Amino acid sequence: MPFHSGVTGLLSGIAASLLEINPLFLLAGFIIFLVIVFYVVKTVIKTTIVGVFSVFLLVLANFLGVDVPITLQTIIMTATLGIAIYIILGYVELGFKILKAATYPVRKALQRKPKEKESK
Repeated sequence: MPFHSGVTGLLSGIAASLLEINPLFLLAGFIIFLVIVFYVVKTVIKTTIVGVFSVFLLVLANFLGVDVPITLQTIIMTATLGIAIYIILGYVELGFKILKAATYPVRKALQRKPKEKESK
């Protein structure tokens, strides 16, 4: 029995099982996939912009008189450092959001309620 017939049988079994899935679940899965792809592409574009901006700052510093040689190595190091700082700051921001969400009940419990004015 050739190898490809087993793989073909497996793929046809997967395709047959996909046809049995409720179309609403299939649509929901596709929408979730598109949202994930959107966020990944957005993150890659932002990261690329940060890397290019970091290299631009290197060139600007050199133009303003800072004695930094502009070689391929310094360009790559500067872009990598800028991207690394961007990623670290993203994780720090995520940590603050998680802490804010985790401490919400305590903050809500300690919050003073405004006193109602007595009307005469």
